[in-house]
Amino acid sequence: MSQKKTILAIGCGNMGAAILSPVLETLKDAEFVALDPQVERARSLLPEHAEVRFLDSADDIRDLSPRLTIVGVKPQQFTGLPFDALGSIAQGVVVSIMAGTSLKTISDAVGTDRVVRVMPNLAAMVAQSMSVGYCQEGSLSDGDRALVEDIFNSSGRFEWVAQEGEIDLATAVAGSGPGYVFAFAQHMIEAAISEGIDAGLADRLVRQTLLGASTLLARDARSAEELKQAVSSPGGTTLAGLSQFEREGGFPQLTKDAVRSAHQRAKELAQNA
Repeated sequence: MSQKKTILAIGCGNMGAAILSPVLETLKDAEFVALDPQVERARSLLPEHAEVRFLDSADDIRDLSPRLTIVGVKPQQFTGLPFDALGSIAQGVVVSIMAGTSLKTISDAVGTDRVVRVMPNLAAMVAQSMSVGYCQEGSLSDGDRALVEDIFNSSGRFEWVAQEGEIDLATAVAGSGPGYVFAFAQHMIEAAISEGIDAGLADRLVRQTLLGASTLLARDARSAEELKQAVSSPGGTTLAGLSQFEREGGFPQLTKDAVRSAHQRAKELAQNA
């Protein structure tokens, strides 16, 4: 029997646990180790009977030889990691899910060019993340790439991008996107309440409407614009509402401004890393 490969998670907070949880079921030929100073919190974020070895000190992983390491700490915590104790991670693939931390910064710190930047989003918590990844050409074997794909497809959908700069743009769209959707939901609920709907009903109406619309968008071959037109009857209520969204300076411009601002911030973080 071949020896199980080790998957190490450095940092097992909300996002790290969201990515790790589905992989526990799909990668049966792996053992999982989580390094996090808050072991009990990390344990509580994973499935109750998850077969994960929890460690709270980097000294405990000196003898590990991880096949793949997921770095899920905050960017400002990354430079404080004890890389002398983490030297063994350079023997495998290192995957960073940190926003705004360049491939070069990570590679220089861990001592390997087998590094991947991946930007997932919060929907990984329900295995519906849209994740994108980038690595230097030739830095990974076909097996390395397949393992990265397996892990991130387990928590939703994964695609490679051709240039590192696209990670920053994807951060502004997919990484931050759930926040935009939640803001829209919040304002829809508040608008419904202001028109006289009970708060509980308003919440349920908006949650199910967004779920239904997003499911239709995912499954239907028509574009978002075509679906919008399909639901907009001339002289009807939807068109009346959309006319407010799409007036000059309205939703289209606000959306562009939001994505542009988030993209700029992602680039600033990358430059300052």
